Amino acid sequence: QTKREEYEVACTAAKENGTAPPSTKGVDLRLADECRAELETQEAQLELVSKTQPGVIEQYEKRKRDV
Repeated sequence: QTKREEYEVACTAAKENGTAPPSTKGVDLRLADECRAELETQEAQLELVSKTQPGVIEQYEKRKRDV
């Protein structure tokens, strides 16, 4: 089980037992659509950076090979 699934099972059990819900620490509660939107945003930022400074990636790869 993923942490999200474990959290949901624990929430259900807490609700049934009348106890406090478990901590959300370490659990990603975003919906799939929210994750997709964030991914699209990060891809757009990466594309912008790579177009703004086209030679930077090539310089990095060359230095990586040289080291």
